[in-house]
Amino acid sequence: MSWHRKYWDSVDQFYWNPSLLGLPSIPKGEWIKEGDRISVPANRVQNGGSIYARRGTAKENAERMRRLEEPLNHIFEIAFGIAPDHVIEELILKPAGISDSGPFERLGREIAVRYTGFTDGNTTQQDGFFVSSSSAVGVELKLGSTTWPGQVLKYISLIVAEERRSGSRENVGLIFITPHPDASIVWEQCRAGPNGSIDPDYIERVPVSQTNAAIREMLTDHGEHFRSVADRLVMHHLSWSQFAAACWKVHLDASADGQRGETLSRLMKGLALAVAEQSGTAVHRDALACGLQKST
Repeated sequence: MSWHRKYWDSVDQFYWNPSLLGLPSIPKGEWIKEGDRISVPANRVQNGGSIYARRGTAKENAERMRRLEEPLNHIFEIAFGIAPDHVIEELILKPAGISDSGPFERLGREIAVRYTGFTDGNTTQQDGFFVSSSSAVGVELKLGSTTWPGQVLKYISLIVAEERRSGSRENVGLIFITPHPDASIVWEQCRAGPNGSIDPDYIERVPVSQTNAAIREMLTDHGEHFRSVADRLVMHHLSWSQFAAACWKVHLDASADGQRGETLSRLMKGLALAVAEQSGTAVHRDALACGLQKST
């Protein structure tokens, strides 16, 4: 079984045992039935809490979740939390023309304690953020949803926060990975130039409604830094087909390295298969060059 399937096996276990997540059941003996309504003791629901109920089977739930971006984000984060630095350079940085062999920090929800003013891990909700001594590069993953200028601004704010913490970077970037075969739709959604280019005035054109309080406060205090990052920012787009193909190539190359490449081969194979399952990209082991072809 590929490791990414074990992720889904864990989802199945949590679905049937929500008490593992701190969501205990309320026994039917404590229910009060009145006509078509059921009530439960007030002390069973914490202030501001919610009552949850399953809908459908675990299989139906998994099928629903496979249409969502969040599970693929989880798998992406796990894979790149393990992947060696040269894979980050190969799959994320090089396509954008950035050369940096690391070492990299892989930053997720820990930005809440890393950056002043980021009061929780949801301030920017970045899908990926890779930081080295010379680079700060964000990754935004999309399955079916669109992007917008505010998302570009949130990654600019992350880069500003990192540079204020640890110094200016030679390379700052934002990589979009989406189902689109080319970048034109993404740049249109971002209100960026045809090659993903933006100018320092881009910051002022982002609607206030697309930002949160933490980012607006940063922008008020450090507007020139925001404009500096916008002027230096390299944006690049990869389709899921391209990304899966690149993962599959790393898998094949590592597999050819025998025991030394066994772990990396298994890791990249699982990531490629996960992308294939959730993005609609078909995997063919005997396809030309890298073993992946876009599904029709």
